[in-house]
Amino acid sequence: MNAPSDQRGSLIRAARPTDLEALVSIETSSFSGDKISSRSFARFLQQPSSRILVAEVADFSIAGYALVLLRRNSRKARLYSIAVDPAYRGSGIGTQLLGAIESTVREMHCLELTLEVRTDNTAAIDMYQGHGFVVSSTKPNYYEDGTGALVLRKSFSTFVPGQLNARSRVPVVLVDQIGDLPEKLPVGRAISISDYLQMSHRSPGRLVINLARSYEHLTHGYYASLLAEARGERCYPGAYNLLDINWKRIHLRALNELSPVLEAAAGKEPFPESMLFFFGESPDPRFRELGQLLFDRFRCPILQAWFGMDERPVIEDIEALPVTRLASNDRSRFVAALTSFLKSRHPVSDRLPRAATSIAILVDPEEERPPSDAEALERFRLAALDIGARVTFITKKDQHRIGLFDALLIRTTTSLDHYTYRFARKAADEGIPVIDSAENILQCTNKIFLYELLKRHGIPTPETTVFDSHQLDNVCNTATWPSVLKVPDSCFSLGVFRVDSPDELRARAKQMFKESDLLLIQSWVPTEFDWRIGVLDGVPLFACRYFMAKGHWQIADNEADEGIVYGATDTLNIADVPADIIDVAVRAAKAVGQGLFGVDVKQTSRGPLVIEVNDNPNLDGDVEDLVLGPDLYRRILSSLTHRVGLPVGLPVG
Repeated sequence: MNAPSDQRGSLIRAARPTDLEALVSIETSSFSGDKISSRSFARFLQQPSSRILVAEVADFSIAGYALVLLRRNSRKARLYSIAVDPAYRGSGIGTQLLGAIESTVREMHCLELTLEVRTDNTAAIDMYQGHGFVVSSTKPNYYEDGTGALVLRKSFSTFVPGQLNARSRVPVVLVDQIGDLPEKLPVGRAISISDYLQMSHRSPGRLVINLARSYEHLTHGYYASLLAEARGERCYPGAYNLLDINWKRIHLRALNELSPVLEAAAGKEPFPESMLFFFGESPDPRFRELGQLLFDRFRCPILQAWFGMDERPVIEDIEALPVTRLASNDRSRFVAALTSFLKSRHPVSDRLPRAATSIAILVDPEEERPPSDAEALERFRLAALDIGARVTFITKKDQHRIGLFDALLIRTTTSLDHYTYRFARKAADEGIPVIDSAENILQCTNKIFLYELLKRHGIPTPETTVFDSHQLDNVCNTATWPSVLKVPDSCFSLGVFRVDSPDELRARAKQMFKESDLLLIQSWVPTEFDWRIGVLDGVPLFACRYFMAKGHWQIADNEADEGIVYGATDTLNIADVPADIIDVAVRAAKAVGQGLFGVDVKQTSRGPLVIEVNDNPNLDGDVEDLVLGPDLYRRILSSLTHRVGLPVGLPVG
């Protein structure tokens, strides 16, 4: 049965004594035997060794529950029962409850969660195994009707693909009094700040809109934003934003920086003394960019800006307003802006659970040589379904929407002076995990930075010299021939040239110095192929051999008469790759940090040499995924979903 049509997701909270009747009703409708009685539920609600979480839907009814038992002086927990009202099955509530229980168990410092499931309940067994549970034993004749049970176990001591963070797809709108909003929201759930502060359950990645009457330091509004960030939820405004807007010296500096945007928007036309911006939206299209910049800077749902003239238009001040101070017509406009902001996620497909983690994949449909082809992108989409997530493909026009997703995967070629770097920075500002991070882009896309980093960590590389135009003559006298000359910021073998003599070096370098003040020259290491070792969070992921293009010294011949020509590739099991190649690749990736990397290694008689570490490695269908198949994509997306709600930059594992 499908969920009711007005179902907008559920809010997970701790059960209360007033939920007893609903718990018994769900139990009765879900099980024919081995039912928990009303008296037992009442006892579980009171016992400190048990936790009952419920899923509350839009009409405040209970759609499901999960009961976990904790053992005294033990780091093991037992999922005693989980059930969803038949009317709400298929809406993702079971997955959401399971994720909530896992979060609760980890917060209680438990290392293991066990459960029993009927041996004939294949759907439940598949679901649990899909989320990382493994069979540990069996119990014959366990249930009243004589059916046996499988005992499933999940360890939390280390990360495994499929591990859940509890997530709610229901945005929460916080108000001091429910009546502060003029009407019922068509999206999200309005709850009082006092109820939110008392919630014992967190939902990492959930969207929280704080509409407190006051954001002053140490007020309820301030603590609501502070607690949301501590819980790993994405709050507007965040605690740091409140400090910025309440600290006049900081926000006046920001206004001085934005005043030229006001001047450009106003032009010669008259402009108002003040303006209200709702989630950065302006009633006057001239000031749309200014509104978006103010929202990006302060993340306040309602901002009033005052304008003036000081030889040129200037922003004199701003204030974060509560909804209760808006005029009635402005309140209606605000509710419309709030609804639009909350609805800006793509509609959830019927195939996807409402509790699915929302992953944005940044692509460029016009890119000639993207890091993932169309087949690989489709496999990412299917892999997301396998791990209880959903994918939305976004482009460079969607930077303002980043905060509405749980995670970001960049699958277009990265560069520093480029929108991909700005997307990665924006994701970090929003507190959402991203592959590739801004730090990784910085470290990998500039070959000088990377060379110095690898040298500091003792990673073997070809003999390398960094030089400027004043050192060109000296390099011409000391280099060995042939050598490889590189622009620091380059990719896909572009900006990389083999030079066979001092005269050729001088000619190439003079042209390249027009683009960069520094260049690199490396000794040429001729090999039949380059190793490409994919490393994810410090663990080898795939291994390929990229062979040189026919008649060329690189894997890609960019100057062939027939267009770009690539060499052959083959993909190997990690176990079949020489151990020293894997070791140096993993060390090089770890020197850069956590994330997804492609490490290029030359296999020589002197041992392996690292050529470079790529932050945005190629992942094409039937190439890098030939050994792992769909599991390659599942592992990458699981790495992202595991980080949802964790501080950005926290190591995985």
